[in-house]
Amino acid sequence: AARGEPRIALDVGEDAAFFDNPDLPHTRSEMALPLRVGHQIIGVLDVQSEEPAAFTEEDVSVLQTLADQLAVAIENARLLERMQQTVRELERLYGEYTREVWRATGRRWRGLRYRQMAFEPLEEVQEETRQALREGRSVVHPIHDEGNGRVVGSVLAVPVRLRGQIIGALNVRFGVPEVPPEAVRMVEEVAGRLALALESARLLEETQRRAARDRLLAEITARIRASMDPETILRTAVRELGAALGVDRTLVQLRRETATTPTPDEMTGSGNGGPPEP
Repeated sequence: AARGEPRIALDVGEDAAFFDNPDLPHTRSEMALPLRVGHQIIGVLDVQSEEPAAFTEEDVSVLQTLADQLAVAIENARLLERMQQTVRELERLYGEYTREVWRATGRRWRGLRYRQMAFEPLEEVQEETRQALREGRSVVHPIHDEGNGRVVGSVLAVPVRLRGQIIGALNVRFGVPEVPPEAVRMVEEVAGRLALALESARLLEETQRRAARDRLLAEITARIRASMDPETILRTAVRELGAALGVDRTLVQLRRETATTPTPDEMTGSGNGGPPEP
């Protein structure tokens, strides 16, 4: 059966190929059918009976159909398991990518506070925000009156989550001691939509940055290719590259083979678009 052909032993006592199974000592007849998927054998369906000559050709046909269906079901389960594993790996990698991207983005995009009809930059991270970021859940902190310590309000901090990664927190201050559950749910829904809007803005910014870089590369390439003179090409390359990067000095080295040892030719240019230095 492992070679792809069904095998029947009508009397295992007379079959030299029969393997005596200690778990089934009373076996008299045995039928082994291959589990085949395409041209690959993935297993064997083994049927045993305590009666001699218990199997017929009709039994082989019926059980082989069952074996084929079983093989397809096993292979589908394997494919599903591999696909789920691949999806989990992709989700993990994409989550790591999202975390790293937003870690870099957070250095450029600062937090904002809306207070007294105006926006102002948020320089410090509040304790409730730290807890929401650390625990990954919405938290409510009471606000106490500085004079008598009475609770005069509350602050709700909700994590902003994108693809399973926390990229920030949304804080809302209430003038009541208790935050209604429906208000918490609404702020959480707003935080989810905020995450999608921020991701869209980040992707747009990244697309614009890449487009500007591609335009700059195209302009530099066009200026370099405008001449067929090697020295002019070198001078143009160092000048344009220095100007694009905003550096003070650019250097191009070409290897010149001599009879003794290769020596570099150098062409340098200033980064501000000034004349190159030979």
